Amino acid sequence: MEKLRELRPGELTFAQAEIISGGINNYIAEVGLEMLPKTAEQIIQQYCTGQSVVLIRGDEVVFHSTGYEVLDEKQLSKVRIQVVELGSWIAILRGQGIGKMGAVRLLEQNREIFGQNAIFLATHKRMNALNISEHDLKFHKVLYKDFPYLTFLTCTCENCSENFTSEHGIMSCPFRATFTEVYPDVTGKIDCTLVISDIELAQEFERRCREESQRLGLPILEQGETITTERMKTARDLFDRMGS
Repeated sequence: MEKLRELRPGELTFAQAEIISGGINNYIAEVGLEMLPKTAEQIIQQYCTGQSVVLIRGDEVVFHSTGYEVLDEKQLSKVRIQVVELGSWIAILRGQGIGKMGAVRLLEQNREIFGQNAIFLATHKRMNALNISEHDLKFHKVLYKDFPYLTFLTCTCENCSENFTSEHGIMSCPFRATFTEVYPDVTGKIDCTLVISDIELAQEFERRCREESQRLGLPILEQGETITTERMKTARDLFDRMGS
C-alpha cells in the first residue's frame, strides 16, 4: 500500500482542487449542509496561504482541511489574540486513520504560522471528528453561550445562525449543542459542538472583547447568557468598529 504524502506549497493542481471540491459537494449531498461548499478556485487560493493540508496516496487526493484566520489586522491590533478556525475538513478516503493524520498535521502547520498566542477552534457535527479533536488535538468541548464573542465569529451558517434569523424567521439555531456531553445518532451525527485549543486563552479573548466593548460604549456580552439575534448584532457592532 502506498504511503501518504503531504503536498508541498505550489504542488496542488487545479484538477486535484476540483476533486476536493467534488468531495465536499458529495459529502454535503450525502449528509446535508454540514460544511460550506468550496470551489476549486477557492481551495487553491486558500492553499497558497500555506494554511491548508492536502494528503495524497499515489496520485489520489485523500484528505483536505484548512485554517482560516478570523480577525483582520485592525481587529487583531485591538485584542492581540488571533482566532483560527480549522474547517473544510474532509477525508475523501475514510476509515483508515487519514482524518486523524490530516487534522494533527493541520494544527501543527497553523501553529507554526500563528504561534501560541492564537485560539484554534472547530465546530463538529460528527462524532468521529469530535473524537479526533478531543483525543488527538487535545481540544476542549465548550458551550457556545459561555464564549459569546467566539460564537459570533464561528456561527456563520446562513440557514440557522442568529446572525441571520431575522432574514429566515428562525428564533434560534436548532442544531447547536446546549450541553458539553453529546451523543451520536445511528449515523454518527451529533449536535453542532464547539471545541477550542485553550480555554484560558479563550477566556482572556472574551475579557479583552468586553473591555473593548466598554471602551467603545457598546453593550457587554456576559458569559452564560442565551444567544439571541440582538446579542449577535452587538458582537457584530464590536468587530465592525474594531475593524474600521
